[in-house]
Amino acid sequence: MTDHNIRMAAVFFLAFLLYGKISFDWVRFCLSVLPLLTKNNGLL
Repeated sequence: MTDHNIRMAAVFFLAFLLYGKISFDWVRFCLSVLPLLTKNNGLL
């Protein structure tokens, strides 16, 4: 289950990279949300 979540996160990240420019605000948002997601998934 966790591997699937990691794969999905990587796919979405690559999709956004391919989509175009990523603003620093978006990157900061992802970095601030990622720990919450990993904590909820029990990865940390």
